[in-house]
Amino acid sequence: MTRRAMMIRLLFCCATFAVASTPAHAASIRGQLLHKNGQPAGSVTVTISDHKNYRSAPARAGSDGMYYLYNIPAGQYYLEVWLNPKTPQVYQVTIAEPNTDMPRVTVP
Repeated sequence: MTRRAMMIRLLFCCATFAVASTPAHAASIRGQLLHKNGQPAGSVTVTISDHKNYRSAPARAGSDGMYYLYNIPAGQYYLEVWLNPKTPQVYQVTIAEPNTDMPRVTVP
């Protein structure tokens, strides 16, 4: 097998795996964290969880307080804002397809 043929097969396998690992019905969500004084709350970690079997990969709010989470299946969840590493602030949210804007969250 030539090197070129091997590279083409490798790329095909990687592309197939990437498509297979993405949920069939998934949403992208975004939201903003603000301090009580209205200033953006950057560097705060957020996750989405059903408090049973599912928790998203963590996202960190940027300097503008905006965070983005991807490939979240539609449904009822809890937005977890991790100011304290042991106990997050929790807000019940509904995720819809294909994109969902979360309500702004005020943090201390």
